[in-house]
Amino acid sequence: MCNADVNTPISGFPVSRSGDFNKPANTRPISLLPILSKVCERLAHRQFVDFLNRSGKISKFQSGNRESHSTVTALLQFTDDILKSMDEKKISLIVLLDMSKGFDSIQHERLLKKLHKIGISTTAWTWFEIYLTKRSQFVRMEDTVSDPLPLNFGVPQGSILGPVLFTVYVNDLLSVPKHCKSSGYVDDTKVFLSLPP
Repeated sequence: MCNADVNTPISGFPVSRSGDFNKPANTRPISLLPILSKVCERLAHRQFVDFLNRSGKISKFQSGNRESHSTVTALLQFTDDILKSMDEKKISLIVLLDMSKGFDSIQHERLLKKLHKIGISTTAWTWFEIYLTKRSQFVRMEDTVSDPLPLNFGVPQGSILGPVLFTVYVNDLLSVPKHCKSSGYVDDTKVFLSLPP
């Protein structure tokens, strides 16, 4: 993995989600990362995803950030479960979970523990530790720039590694339900149970 100067503050700007743009809760951050950082991330992403695919560390019920998986495979699996339940004259109960601001709430220390647990090398773990920690961020709106602040939570929005790191972070969530089925696509999770009427 290549080395990148992650101590350079991340420039970002708020993008409106919905509602009144003047309310901070209605915006989400988009990071403007240095080009060299993007090149290093692309190399790290390729190696990391290869490791995850070879070792089978991502839950088979997760369709996000997996080779040959997409929203279509997640929906096909879910539809198949519903149709089987209907054929068996059963009632289907479904709970849909969507994590609000999931990428922004990642705890670095917890993510690093999960990376260690899945068995990445010490060198790779150290690279991810540097990548995640010791960052700062500021916001630019037109000609006004805020003071830099430490980035203690989350992964940079707009980064190449962010989605796959989030997938690792929530990976064990799908194994929690014991008496029902679960499936996920990055931060969206479905919990499914079929019962006799």
